Amino acid sequence: MNKFKITVAGIILFFAGLSYTQELNVELTELFVIGADENASAEYMFRYPRQVVTDSRDNIYIADEGLQKISVFDKNGKFIKYIGRCGQGPGEFQEILSMTIDSNDNLIIVDRKNMRVTKYFNFGNKYKCYRLNKHIEPWQISCLNKNDYIFYYHEIKSSKPKETDELLHIYSGDFKVKKSFASAGEVYDFNEPFQVAYSEFDPYACMCVVDSTKVLFTQKYNYGFINLYKLKGNKWVLEKLTGKVLNKAPFKVLRKYRRSPKNKKEYVNVWNSKYGKFYYKDLCVNMGIFLLNDGKIVHFFLTKKDKYIFYAEIFNKNGDYIGVGCGSFINFQSYENKDYVPIDGILWKDKDDKFYVRALVNGLPAVRVLQLKYSINK
Repeated sequence: MNKFKITVAGIILFFAGLSYTQELNVELTELFVIGADENASAEYMFRYPRQVVTDSRDNIYIADEGLQKISVFDKNGKFIKYIGRCGQGPGEFQEILSMTIDSNDNLIIVDRKNMRVTKYFNFGNKYKCYRLNKHIEPWQISCLNKNDYIFYYHEIKSSKPKETDELLHIYSGDFKVKKSFASAGEVYDFNEPFQVAYSEFDPYACMCVVDSTKVLFTQKYNYGFINLYKLKGNKWVLEKLTGKVLNKAPFKVLRKYRRSPKNKKEYVNVWNSKYGKFYYKDLCVNMGIFLLNDGKIVHFFLTKKDKYIFYAEIFNKNGDYIGVGCGSFINFQSYENKDYVPIDGILWKDKDDKFYVRALVNGLPAVRVLQLKYSINK
């Protein structure tokens, strides 16, 4: 397989009218790619890899939007088997929205259309199904501890989102809700109509379980901080990890939009929400938060001015800011526009600090496996 590295030197960068000294050298090395081979068999072809997880034996589970079943590969990317199939019955899926894997290598899959959770045992050979509340859309699920799970979703209990609506929900092992916390007003700016609308539907929000008493959470847009929820007694208390602010605003909402004939490459998002139609540009968006093996926290995000720039910032285990480094992640491209970089590309981190990234390779959907290394400039 071809390998590439993104190595960042300690230089002065100027972006969005701001300058700062880069504190980190960040290196991402591609180990191998799953998919994107026109000559390979059908097992290696994807339409849109939505989710990826790995187990303790380094097996790789990929949920593809087109297949609606799980493709299982070994640690080198060789196909092993399928789990499940498309359908409405037990062990079948219509829309796999999120999935995770627990400490016993049990695979947990959330199906939005079938409104259930399926828990697979014994390498996918046995399973049990659990019904979900039909009003929820669980965009993310993680293991909180050996017995409980944590979901991210916004359950709208009135005609419009409210600041008091809760976003994070703890479920028992039989998938009954136990506790909810993290109010929408703590995460989204309710003075901005676009943010109010987006709080109801944010598939790009990022969640990371540090341990059973600490959960990191951010919305799609990067305001320069990460929400850290700590369990103190019976209450989850909010703290904020402050990082680097590179944009005065992480998005720009346009009142009207007409594409300039001189700039055909310009990309503007259009969203027809039930609260109105929004034309907007993404300027600084979160790509994921992950806990590294050394106990530090890595936060990935993208900024956009004349081009996209990919950043990684590091916090220590206490949440103190260490530094940031960047590089042009030129291999992220969308399906519709070669100049648009998708914001939901980093899907999973395994026990060896390898990252699983959704991207196009030679114009075909694939999962790239990258190894992260970083060092602190002195």
